[in-house]
Amino acid sequence: MSVRRPRTAARASLALLASVALSLGGCGQDAPEPKVADPTPVSQTPSETASTTTDGETPEAFIQRWMNASTDMQNSGDATEYRSITRSCDPCSKLADKIEAYYAAGGYVQFGGTEVLQTRELADLVFKVVVKDKPTKYKSSADAAVANFAGGRNSYEVTLTRDADGYLLDDFWVLPQ
Repeated sequence: MSVRRPRTAARASLALLASVALSLGGCGQDAPEPKVADPTPVSQTPSETASTTTDGETPEAFIQRWMNASTDMQNSGDATEYRSITRSCDPCSKLADKIEAYYAAGGYVQFGGTEVLQTRELADLVFKVVVKDKPTKYKSSADAAVANFAGGRNSYEVTLTRDADGYLLDDFWVLPQ
């Protein structure tokens, strides 16, 4: 069972913002380069309180797999793997819908990926994840202008669940910087 927080309009807005941030690295037309020094990577050690799944995957390894699936989906337009590990995550579904719509309209995303800098467990299966998004170039349709995002550092709160197959992403939202 996952830890759930009550949804408010503000929390729902943050979840949608997180969706956009993950879907396009926080895209905005000509977004300025964030003024954040490159942090020294923090080693990711498996959670002591969260157990591994039967296949040996830790929550931290799952979070990295989720980030990789997001990058693959954005760069290919194929959301199959991403949707399979985010079945109960509403912002994730909206993200996958958006990416599929871009590709269906003749658009594309060229995303360099997300580097996980730190993963810290806040509660059982609830994690703070600090990332650095790489630059992104995208078109929302064949006729749309190319938009760019320089990348930058973001922090998310991520909630996982466990089922017979292993971990699933249940929810996420952007944390204030």
